[in-house]
Amino acid sequence: MGQVKLIVDFGSTSGDWRLIEGEQITQKISKGFNPFHQDPNELSEIINSTFTESELSDTTELHLYGAGILPEIKDKIIEQISSILPGSTIEAHSDLLGAARGLCDNRPGIACILGTGSNSCYYDGREIVTQVPSLGYVLGDEGSGAAMGKKLLKDYFRGKLPQNLNERFERRFDHNMEQVLSKIYKEPAPSAYLGGFSRFVLQNIKEPYMARMVYDLFRQFIEEIVLSYPEHRSTQVHFVGSIAFYFSNLLRRVGNDLGIRIGTIMETPIAGLALYHRNN
Repeated sequence: MGQVKLIVDFGSTSGDWRLIEGEQITQKISKGFNPFHQDPNELSEIINSTFTESELSDTTELHLYGAGILPEIKDKIIEQISSILPGSTIEAHSDLLGAARGLCDNRPGIACILGTGSNSCYYDGREIVTQVPSLGYVLGDEGSGAAMGKKLLKDYFRGKLPQNLNERFERRFDHNMEQVLSKIYKEPAPSAYLGGFSRFVLQNIKEPYMARMVYDLFRQFIEEIVLSYPEHRSTQVHFVGSIAFYFSNLLRRVGNDLGIRIGTIMETPIAGLALYHRNN
C-alpha cells in the first residue's frame, strides 16, 4: 500500500487539490467549500466525487485550507472527514495559514493575501504569530479587488472618471445608481460584486488614471497594514491572490518606493503548499 498525502486549498467556487505519492504530485479540481455557506457534510461528497476508492484507502494525511475555517468549527470538519478517511491524519486550517506556508515554507516572513478581499500575518516559519485585522470590505480590505470596485464606482458616480474611461464603463456595465447600491447593500456577496470590477481595471491598466488608482490602493495597504508589522524591516513580504498576481508590476513598484523587500508573488498558494507538505 502506497502512502498518499492530500492537500487542498478551498475557495467558495472550487477546490484546488494536490495528491502526493512519493515524488509524484498530481493535480485535481473539485467543487468549492466554505463553511459559512455550506454544511461540513458536503465535504464527504466532494472528496468521494474527486478521488477513487483506492486513492482514499491509501491516504495517510489530509491537509485542508480555506476561508471560513475558524478554530471553533475545525473539530466538526475533521470529524466529518474522518468517517471516509479512517486512520488518516487530518488537519484543517485557515486560508491565511495556507498562504503563509505556501509562500514562506519554513522561513519567517510577512504573508499577504490580495484577492477579492485582503489579509495578512507575520509567520515565524511554523505558525502565524501576529495578524493585523482585515476588517472586511466596509472598514478594511485595503488593496483588494473590492477596494478597486469601491473606488471605481465612487469616482464614476461622482463624475471623476476621465471621459474615455467613463464611456467604456457605460458600455460595459449597468450604471443605474439605485441598482448598484442595491447590489452592495441589499443583496448577498457584496464584496464579490465589488471585486468583479477589478477585471475592468486590469483591462484598462495602461490608462494613467487606472495605474494611479491601483498604485494608491497598494500604497495604502502597505502603509496601513504591512508597516504595522515591526518585522517588515528585517524580513521579506510575500503576496498571494489574483489581485497581487495580475497587478504585480505595480505592487513591486510600490514596495520599492516604500523600501519594502517584496519576495514571492503567486496567484494561488497550492503549489507552495504541496512542496511544504511533501518536505514536512
